[in-house]
Amino acid sequence: MNGSLPPLLPAIILSYLAGSFPTSILVSRLVKGIDIRQHGSGNAGGTNVLRVVGWKAALLVALVDVGKGWLAAAVISRLSLGGASPASVTAMTIAGAASVVGHVYPVFAGFRGGKGVGTTAGVMIAVHPLVLAACAPLFFVTVLATRMVSLGSVLAAASFPLLLWAMSGTSWVRENPWPFWIVAGLALLIMVKHRGNILRILAGTENRLGRRPSTS
Repeated sequence: MNGSLPPLLPAIILSYLAGSFPTSILVSRLVKGIDIRQHGSGNAGGTNVLRVVGWKAALLVALVDVGKGWLAAAVISRLSLGGASPASVTAMTIAGAASVVGHVYPVFAGFRGGKGVGTTAGVMIAVHPLVLAACAPLFFVTVLATRMVSLGSVLAAASFPLLLWAMSGTSWVRENPWPFWIVAGLALLIMVKHRGNILRILAGTENRLGRRPSTS
C-alpha cells in the first residue's frame, strides 16, 4: 500500500460523510413530501425516484450521487497529501470507496441508503475513466434491451474488475493490489445489494422500467 493508513483517516471520514448525504431521500421529500424508502421498491436510489417521483428528480439524484463519488476520489483524497495534487491511485480509491460505503450505509439516514451504483460510477470517473467508458455500453445496452436497471447495474459491476485487469494489465494489478481489490470489493458490494433483484430476475418477476414496481 502506498503510504500508511493513518494519514488517510481524515479523507476517509470526510468521504464517508460526503457519501452519506441522502440525496434521494431529501429530493423526494422536497419534491413530493414523501420518504422514498416507503414507496415503490423501497430503495433510496435514483431508479426508485424515477418511478415514484419523476425523471427530473431522478436526474438530480443521479448527478449528485455521481458527484459524491467523484468529489471523494478526486478532491477529498488530496487531504492525504496535505492538499497536494495529484493524490495516489490508492488514496483516491480508498477515499472513493469510503463515499460508496457512506451512500449505501448513510449515517444521516439511519444507515439505509442506496445500492451504490451512481456513487461508484463517480469514483471511477475520477480514477479509471477509460475503464468506465468501456463498461458503460454494457449497462446501457442491457437496460435498453431488458428495461431492467438492476440487471444492467449487476452486469456492469461484475465486468468492471475484469475490464480494469484487461485494460491496465497484470503488471499494473501486481503493482497496485489495494486499488484493484478495493474496486473488486465495490463491485461485490453492488452485487450483494442487488441480491433481491437477482433472485427476481431469475424468477422472471423483476421490476422493469415502465411498469409499476413491486414493494419487495
